Amino acid sequence: MSTPDYKPLHKSPFQKFEKKLLEKLMRPYVRWYTSRKRSYKWNQIRLQVNPGVFHPGLFFSTKILLNYLKGIDFKGYKTLELGAGSGIVSIYAASKGANVLSTDINPEAIENIKENILLNTSLIRENTGFIAVVESDLFSHIEKNKFDYILLNPPFYRGEIKKNSDYAWYCGLELNFFSSLFKNLENYIHDETLILMIISEDAELQEIRKLADASHFDMNCIHTHKNILETNFIFRIQSRNQSILISK
Repeated sequence: MSTPDYKPLHKSPFQKFEKKLLEKLMRPYVRWYTSRKRSYKWNQIRLQVNPGVFHPGLFFSTKILLNYLKGIDFKGYKTLELGAGSGIVSIYAASKGANVLSTDINPEAIENIKENILLNTSLIRENTGFIAVVESDLFSHIEKNKFDYILLNPPFYRGEIKKNSDYAWYCGLELNFFSSLFKNLENYIHDETLILMIISEDAELQEIRKLADASHFDMNCIHTHKNILETNFIFRIQSRNQSILISK
């Protein structure tokens, strides 16, 4: 297994208490706010975020990933987003000219993605981008194809899925999302595929790395973003079978 290239964070007891308190205070607000359809705008992208779908404006990870993606050329490239939620990342890539396959396991998210594509049709067409939408449990309903980019903002809390909205948060009792991801990922990449995943310090990063290692993938941290509540990492996932790797 590769040596971790990010620094594990060591928080003082006060910092841990402070974070738990802030999260406890925010949780009722988040639950209330996401119980109804909400409008959201990021740069030129306009969204309606439906109940039960991950709201990109209430959490840091989506905006961190979007800002990082500004440095990437999507024009004409085949792009796959796994677990697209509201579809904002897919819409951004398509607005830059990508040919996007946007997927989610939650049927409510799929309907929300379609709604948001319609809201941003002119933006997507401006650079001749395109989005197809597929309801899929990771790769289960995706035809074997080779993508240039694969993007993920995954659920990472260990827990059981009891309702559709849980898919935005829980990855299964045995980190099933990640084990399935790494077991099947090889079928959808070529030598130069760039796979980017953003994930919080709250995830079980060492366990996730072990699952990647078992399927001969490395997770290399290429960007760290810290704020008052949490630290997020963007990992570049690379297969050891890839003969040519993109350097950024």
